[in-house]
Amino acid sequence: MLTAKHTILASVVAGAVVLVVADRLRRRRKKSAPSEPSSTSAPPGTVSYGDITVREAVQGDLAHLEAVSSTSGQKIVPGGGDFVVHAWQGEWWTLDPRLHWNCFAFAGDAAAAFARVEAYGPADAPESGWLMAMRVRPEFQGKRVMARLQAHLLGLLPTGVRANLYLAVGSTNENMRNICEPRYDFYGTYVLQSFMPGAMLRADRERYAAALSIRPLELDGLDGAWAFLSECLAVHPKLLVPGRYYDFRAPTRGALEDKIRSGRVVVARDGATIVALFFQFDNDMPDDNGGLRRIYTCCAAAGLDAAKLGSALLAFGKAHPTTDAASGLALRAQLSVGPCIDKDGRDVEPKMAIALTAGNYTRPRSTHLRVYRVKQSVDQARWQ
Repeated sequence: MLTAKHTILASVVAGAVVLVVADRLRRRRKKSAPSEPSSTSAPPGTVSYGDITVREAVQGDLAHLEAVSSTSGQKIVPGGGDFVVHAWQGEWWTLDPRLHWNCFAFAGDAAAAFARVEAYGPADAPESGWLMAMRVRPEFQGKRVMARLQAHLLGLLPTGVRANLYLAVGSTNENMRNICEPRYDFYGTYVLQSFMPGAMLRADRERYAAALSIRPLELDGLDGAWAFLSECLAVHPKLLVPGRYYDFRAPTRGALEDKIRSGRVVVARDGATIVALFFQFDNDMPDDNGGLRRIYTCCAAAGLDAAKLGSALLAFGKAHPTTDAASGLALRAQLSVGPCIDKDGRDVEPKMAIALTAGNYTRPRSTHLRVYRVKQSVDQARWQ
């Protein structure tokens, strides 16, 4: 007969067996479960992706950015250095916090990679964005660190930004081109062209140029300008509007209105008819001679032939100021021409190429800017 002592002992043993079995099942489920991001005891917002942790950056993280930049930064600013370090200290954090997202990837305590998205449009409902400043330290390249970082970053974006997200690389940046070509949708090339005010002019081009009115576009012209831009988009659906520095944004009515309000749209009219719009980037660029470069994109009427387009470009160049009113510095007008789809090795469309020559523009360098659009879904398997 079992005593009370035997009954208690049997219950303890049975309970121990249940605990052991439950523990084994838990371990088995953990091993077989798919790898998913999990929160750690690291700073708030940190998420683990295997041996990599990702978190949003804060302004005090400059030292982490400098560590990444010191080995992977593009030294393309005057005097050397990586532009992302300069931008971090000078302007990045002045944007509305709803219009930019910044993320680091860490391997242990070491910052391994960084990426940023800047958005355009109303802060409560931005409509497009620019993926930029992607940096990966060499020892972490080829280990899918950027894949995990970018997937995390894209997951933070509002719908409008995620649906219209672009990036660009220079044509000579072979490393980034090799990364971008298989992973993003190629959008087109933009080529820089400089106006030559002292070049020889032809009478026929000057006659039509003189007949055109070149004026800053005022807000009361928004409706007409939007109708014109919509017609251009029906023929060239990949047109973009310039943003900050070399960024671009989606060509929405809101983008057009923003440009007009900031005084950065010039309209060319033949009588009352708009024949071209010139959109200025939000920032002037330093020139090699100590002056400034003011860069525009051009949207011309589809029915304008090469000769008349050349005259419109000439009229714009001749009307452009040669001195910056605010600083007194010499000012040079340039066009960023595109997007060309780069067919048959060409990075400028044939009609535009003829018009640029006719309008007294010259190409200062053989390189171009390659613009991409981020796919709606990230295929991480294609990331190295």
